[in-house]
Amino acid sequence: MKKILILISILTSTICSAQTRWYNPETEGAKLHGQVMQADTRSHFYQRLPDRIKSNVRDIVWNLSRNAAGLTLKFHTNSKGIVVKYTVTESHSMQHMPATGKSGLDLYATSQDGGTRAWCAAKQSFGDTITYSYAPLYYNGDNFEYELELPPYNTVKSLKIGVDEGSNFSFIDPSTELPIVAYGTSITQGACASRPGMIWTSIVRRELETPLINLGFSGNGLLESGILDVIKSTPAKLVIFDCLPNMYRYDNSKITELTVNAVKEIRKAQPNVPIILTDHLGYPHSTMIIERANRAENSNEANLKAYEKLLDIGYSNIYHLTYSDIAMPNDGTVEGIHPSDYGMRAYADAYTALIRKVLSTTQATQD
Repeated sequence: MKKILILISILTSTICSAQTRWYNPETEGAKLHGQVMQADTRSHFYQRLPDRIKSNVRDIVWNLSRNAAGLTLKFHTNSKGIVVKYTVTESHSMQHMPATGKSGLDLYATSQDGGTRAWCAAKQSFGDTITYSYAPLYYNGDNFEYELELPPYNTVKSLKIGVDEGSNFSFIDPSTELPIVAYGTSITQGACASRPGMIWTSIVRRELETPLINLGFSGNGLLESGILDVIKSTPAKLVIFDCLPNMYRYDNSKITELTVNAVKEIRKAQPNVPIILTDHLGYPHSTMIIERANRAENSNEANLKAYEKLLDIGYSNIYHLTYSDIAMPNDGTVEGIHPSDYGMRAYADAYTALIRKVLSTTQATQD
């Protein structure tokens, strides 16, 4: 009986493996969406920044750039099942961020005619190898376009995508459309969304149907020259500076100075690019801790001064996303600063409204 069970197990394993065809993006010539300076050499396929930037940034920024925040893979398939298996270098979760958020995936589907746009639910298994299984998937005879969002707070070592044997499959190259470039903190990188698709940058990218590059670096959004050089080298339709939650270590005059100088640096390379200066989102619990209220208010005063100074010296196409615009809900954070999904949606809504206005104004000016 034992021998029969072993034989059945072997046969079942063989049949299952024969039913799935696997694709490795790295060896199949796939290109990541949301990867800055993509033509430059990278020693690691899933890192955000190219190797030549390593000497221009601090070690902690470089290490964070190896996290796949904002990176996605796009592909066409008509498979009724999709399985993704991958490995990562770091722990799966944090005290305030679940494994599905820190190290997980998200999959979105769009039909060829654009009539169906859907989020795909998965069965997840977290171990030495993480597995996301999407099945059964709706299939009406046409290929679907899928976008796979990668882990925002972990470094992907290896990844493969499995589809039904005999189904169509092809990777989709990134658009040549100019991207939005968002430079910020842990909030921009993705803390503490429950899954990658709920990060505010991901929401904005999907809802505006535009390429977006995530340059969020946890604890290290400091408007520093190495990252400014990356932005200067990346032609963009819009640049966002959302660094204030990390800049509390500086006094007001320093924050204003760094912000003004950052805008000047970007405009030297891209004279007409619109730039958004984003306020500190605040601390929902600050009514009970006055130091936190003062920290956010001081940062926002410095940001407003920078905005007004730039206008006074003749800069145009500069925009200010204010604390009031963001309107972070009282229950919008996990632990007082990092947005939950609820807070991320509020953040994304504020950005989407302003970005629509900015891009509409820019288009009207160009016409």
